[in-house]
Parts: sequence; C-alpha cells; structure tokens
Amino acid sequence: MAPTGLKRNKSVVERLAEWDEELEDATPAPKAGLARHGTVILPQAAQTDNAPLEIPAPALEVSPKAPAAAKALVAPLSGMLAGALEISTLWPTEWAKTQMQLNKADPNFSVVAKARATGFSLYRGLPPMLIGAPLQCGVRFSTLDSFVRLLAPPLAPGEQKRPPGRGTMLVAGMMAGTLEAALVVTPMETVKTRLVDGNKGLVAGVREFVQAEGIGGVYCGLSATIMKSASNQALRFLIFNEYKAAVLRQGSSSAAVPPPTSLTPVQALLGGMVAGCLGCVGNTPFDVLKTRMQGLGASQYRSTLHCLVQVVRSEGPLALYKGLFARLARVMPGQGIIFGSYELISGNVAKALGV
Repeated sequence: MAPTGLKRNKSVVERLAEWDEELEDATPAPKAGLARHGTVILPQAAQTDNAPLEIPAPALEVSPKAPAAAKALVAPLSGMLAGALEISTLWPTEWAKTQMQLNKADPNFSVVAKARATGFSLYRGLPPMLIGAPLQCGVRFSTLDSFVRLLAPPLAPGEQKRPPGRGTMLVAGMMAGTLEAALVVTPMETVKTRLVDGNKGLVAGVREFVQAEGIGGVYCGLSATIMKSASNQALRFLIFNEYKAAVLRQGSSSAAVPPPTSLTPVQALLGGMVAGCLGCVGNTPFDVLKTRMQGLGASQYRSTLHCLVQVVRSEGPLALYKGLFARLARVMPGQGIIFGSYELISGNVAKALGV
C-alpha cells in the first residue's frame, strides 16, 4: 500500500511528462550524476497494489524513425524552394551575363544601354528558369544527398555519423552536376539563351527554334553544360563543406561543450558566397563555351572542342572569361541565397514532414 499522503493524480503524470519533454530538448551533455532514461519509472513507494501507473505519450510525439519517403523529400523540396527564391531575385544579373557573352564581337556593346533599350522585355527569359531553376536545385541537392550516403564509408558498430570527406564531396558534387545538366540544365539554359538572344517570348521563341532544329535542339551544348555543371557543383560543395566544417569547429567555446551541428542562415549565406566566387573563377570558360553553343549562332560550331579552338584563335584566351564580373554579380549572391535559404528551409521542411 502507498504511504498515507502520497497521492497519484493527473498533475503528477503531467509533471513527469513535461519533465521528460524537457530532457528531450536539453543539451546532449548531461550534468554529472544525472542519468537519462527513455521511460520514467516511479519509485516503488509511489506504486499501489493496483496496476502500475502508465505515463501517456505526448500528444505530438514523432516517431524516431521517420518514414524513408519523408526523409527523401526534404532535400528536393528544400532545393526547389531555394532555387525559385534565388532566380526570382537575381534574374537581371543572369540576363546581363548572357548578353555580354553573346555580344562578343561588338566593341561598342554596352549592357546598360541594352537593358535600357530592352526594358521589361529582359524578363522574357525568366519563365523557363522559373520552371527549370527549382527543378535544377531539387535534382542537385537530392542527388548530392544520395551520392554522399552512397560514397561515405560504412560506420563501425557504435560509431557516430561523420561529416563527408573532401573526396566524397568532390565526387558527389561532380555526379550531382552531371545529372542536373543532363536532366534539367541543358534544355532550360538553351531555351533561356535563345529567348535572351532573340528577345522573344517563351511560346514564340520555343516554337521558332524547335521548328528550325527539332526537339533535339534543346540539347545544344550538352557536353559543355555537363562540364560546367559538374565542375560547378564539385567546387561549390567542396568549398562550402570545408567552410562549414571550419565554422562549426570554432562554434564551441570550450572542450566540454559540443560544437553546433548546423550553420546559422547568415553563416550559410557567407559560405555560399565564398563557394560561388571561387567556383565561378574556376569554371567560367565552361560557361562561355556553353553560352556560345546554345546561342542563335551555335550552328557555326561543330563541337564544344571546335568552339573552344575558334574562340581562342579569333578572340584570344581571355575571351573565355567574358562576362566574368557579370557572372560574379549573379553567382556570388545567388549561391549565398541558395545555401543560406537551404539551411533554413530544410529545417522547416523536415519539421513539417515529421523527420
């Protein structure tokens, strides 16, 4: 029998449930002498001869093992939202970069004058990007996540999950870039480049060049786009991963406090800008070749290699860096927005899906 004065009532149950929830949200480093258990067991003195007191599960309890399908949706959904935000914000810089790369032979060309003359028509190339950019980022982040898991070495029994290594990020980034180029980027970029070059609307522009070149025309410059996207993502994700690891190592004030596991949105924004800048400097020649192979004058080039030879021979090696500063103005804030918003969005998407 329970001692006189010890009463089992609902308030005790509520307090125990609240205490268990507080422990679940507490820092991983418990105080010395405080043991944490998955269930709460009342002392023997608090039990009666009846059935043991049952502690009800919290009303919004989430299973520790979320469905695999829900986990798999976090990366593509977060990537699509981040991509849509980025291209909507920075489309004018993408238009300027494309115009500078296409008007290579005109020494009097001015992108500012062209923008003034074009007016709001410069947004004619945006619709395909509003479709393609979210798909591109969705493919990019989901395939990167899959390749990282595939390439990461298996964990030993009892070993905690480790951050991906440099080689893993490099290869995973290349594979993600190759897939996004083949599945999304090449047709999207071809349509965008033709619309910008011809200053045409989406329906009229697509109808015109499909009638002239067939549906296969949307895959102009495929090899150049694959080289650009593969090198892009390999460099960006490698650089961002190194930046993230360095920032997180500095996030703990003492050895007793474990470092944080994720970046703040501002930290991710800065890291994305650094990754975008260095990656842009490294692979702008591929971007120039891709643009030339997808413009209205693409028929003059027999292949990506022929395009490279012709550009260097007629315009000099520096022509491979035409539009670099416009691209930096586009890529640096763009990658900052993508990485920064992805870190924030993915956490909210995971919570919404119960992951």
